[in-house]
Amino acid sequence: MIALKGITKTFTVNKGAVTALDDVSLTIEKGEIFGIIGRSGAGKSTLIRMINLLERPTSGQVEIEGQDVTKLDKRGLSKLRHRIGMIFQHYNLLKTATVEENVAIPLRLEGLDKRIIRERVDKYLDIVGLTDHRKHYPEQLSGGQKQRVAIARALAHEPDILLSDEATSALDPETTESILDLLLDINRELGLTIFLITHEMEVIERICDRVAVIEAGRIIEEGDVLDVFSDPQHATTRKFLKTNLDVPKEVVEELSTHGTLVNLSFIGHQSEQAVLAQLTKRYGLLPNIIGGGIKKLKGGLVGNLLVHLDGDEGQTDQAVRFLEASGVKVKEVTNHASVLGKLG
Repeated sequence: MIALKGITKTFTVNKGAVTALDDVSLTIEKGEIFGIIGRSGAGKSTLIRMINLLERPTSGQVEIEGQDVTKLDKRGLSKLRHRIGMIFQHYNLLKTATVEENVAIPLRLEGLDKRIIRERVDKYLDIVGLTDHRKHYPEQLSGGQKQRVAIARALAHEPDILLSDEATSALDPETTESILDLLLDINRELGLTIFLITHEMEVIERICDRVAVIEAGRIIEEGDVLDVFSDPQHATTRKFLKTNLDVPKEVVEELSTHGTLVNLSFIGHQSEQAVLAQLTKRYGLLPNIIGGGIKKLKGGLVGNLLVHLDGDEGQTDQAVRFLEASGVKVKEVTNHASVLGKLG
């Protein structure tokens, strides 16, 4: 549905050129939730603003349903933006307007009939769970409620695409969870394509189908969330996936003197199987879990464990072949530095 083709964006700063996006190409399928994750300054905000042309590319194409929208005239661009809703980190609500007025304002500016405006305000306040707060002002609302108003306002134009620009960054964990649940419901019930940017891996884990990692204006890794989580290829991605294991260097060095340290990745139902227990029964090997855990993603379960396999070389080789045959990805860790690389 959305295709970014060779997008480059260069800004002039202090008479010098700064490249915010460097030859970025992505495809977002209709009805999916696609996430972009990156550090501050990586180019996320510039990238999301390309979709509705709040920022125009220096070079490259932005296609929506096969149409290059960079070639649209002013009228065509206005129609395009009605098909694309957008929510922001800081809500952008009018403080002197009630909840229902904030949702209705863009519809009034569009010149829609009063009956249609009333019906849409009612519909989308109900969807976001704020019908009882319609007469309240923003200062009377919590952060999560303000974001729900912003979401209702974005949906009131009944768009095909919803853009989320760090929409949960200012919220506490519990409120973030409720907003993510709401976005999932909207995606399922309304069939909206959602394109979001974030620096929080928890957001990607919770609701995204696919993810791309951006660094210094370039996409460095992209794929299904399960695949990226189970086998990250880039060091930056591994940093985002940090498991916070605190394994003392002395312990790792001691374990490395006998047996083998391995990093195991489980996907889906494999995370529920007792494959490690089979290693002792089948091969007389003693697996010792040093650390790790299992995460529930939108697409299923993924587990990552650092395991010490205490046995001779023959036993270990057999055990590794068994694990791989069971669908477990096995990477040998030979020293402390590589352990940190796998975990961080």
